[in-house]
Amino acid sequence: MDRFPPAEDGPRYEIQSVGRTLDDMEPNDEIVPRPGGVLKPLAWVALALLALMAFVGWLLIGPPLPH
Repeated sequence: MDRFPPAEDGPRYEIQSVGRTLDDMEPNDEIVPRPGGVLKPLAWVALALLALMAFVGWLLIGPPLPH
C-alpha cells in the first residue's frame, strides 16, 4: 500500500502517504461546475451583507421604542 514503512521518530512518512493518496485521487465525473460560476454566490453574499447592514442601521438610527 505504501512505499515507506511507518516512521519510528515521527509522523512524517504517514503525512507523505496521505498526500500521495490525495494526489492520486481523480475528481468525480458526476460533479459539474455551477453554471453561474463564482459571481452568483458572491452576489448573494453581497445582498445578504447589504440587508444585514441596513437592518442594523435601522435599529441604530430608527425611532426609539415607546415605553
